[in-house]
Amino acid sequence: YMIGEEGLAEMSVQPKNPITMAYQSHDSPIYSVDFSPFNRHLFLTSAHDGQIRIYSQLFPNFGRCFAPEQGAIYTCRWSPSRPLVLAAGSEHSGTLIYDLEPQEGTLDNLLLPSIPVQQLPSSDKRSSIVCLEFNNKTSNILACGDSVGAVVIWKLAERFTTAQNDEIENLQILAKSFGDT
Repeated sequence: YMIGEEGLAEMSVQPKNPITMAYQSHDSPIYSVDFSPFNRHLFLTSAHDGQIRIYSQLFPNFGRCFAPEQGAIYTCRWSPSRPLVLAAGSEHSGTLIYDLEPQEGTLDNLLLPSIPVQQLPSSDKRSSIVCLEFNNKTSNILACGDSVGAVVIWKLAERFTTAQNDEIENLQILAKSFGDT
């Protein structure tokens, strides 16, 4: 039901072809899900188990997983300007920036990074980053909200906002790799 100025209106959604797929689960509650802005099949999840997972809608039985630390990962988001960059809000380490772009000509780093390329502190050493959002209009701006009620706005370095020449291609390689498991 929806209540508005005009009164009460009954609303329902009954899709003709609902998508019902179950994906490999985390070991605890999931706190965030975010679709890639560059690949319609890829999405990220973060959870209380301290893991970030990357899934493909085409392969529901397996997700690429990495656990950056002990403690919960409350939120994660794909960069709106770099196909292989993501940010995660952690319980103990502030905001973690990951770059999945392979280094030194190998694709090994593309799949399971465990060390962030940048850590951005929260407003207070004891607080957790519980939400974050990239600015879609100004891609070098990242807003982070923490568990003590503070918002920190970061201006990211150019290396996190300017896509590499082969980055879309490497994202496609990542997407296709789910079928190789």
